[in-house]
Amino acid sequence: MHASWNYEYFLKLFQIYMKRPEGLKPPYSRDMVALALELHIHPEFLYEKMELLAKPRSRIFRALATRYKGHPRLLVNDIRKRDQLAGFGLGDAFFEGVEIEETFERDFRPAVEGSDVTPMMVVIIFNLYFHMLPPMISPGLPEVVALAKRLRISPDEMSEVMLSL
Repeated sequence: MHASWNYEYFLKLFQIYMKRPEGLKPPYSRDMVALALELHIHPEFLYEKMELLAKPRSRIFRALATRYKGHPRLLVNDIRKRDQLAGFGLGDAFFEGVEIEETFERDFRPAVEGSDVTPMMVVIIFNLYFHMLPPMISPGLPEVVALAKRLRISPDEMSEVMLSL
């Protein structure tokens, strides 16, 4: 069990689980990574908890499904209430001076201020870069446009990253 795990986190996992298509989500999907960054818990640990949650006979799944299945607004409201209660609105003051050791989080945060490009995106861009010749790289290239769309950045920004490698 993770030291900072709280059973209330199952609400957020259940919300991600219920997003279409309903079911287990990959550990490094956008929603799972966003939740991991918020909770400072590794995405693979969250995935293990989601697997536990996904077992239809599990007590946790039955309780959450009974209360929230077909009532997404109720789930959103309960999550919002739980988030407001975290630190009773004074969470920043309570945790002031506490150092957080970031392990995986820095891989998913922007590498340079003012840019949306994260170190994980740079690894993916590297893969495309090594399949091309540097003179071929341009923002209009179909491969660059397709990958930029998947990474949700502009083709200009992606080709700029590729040319700076």
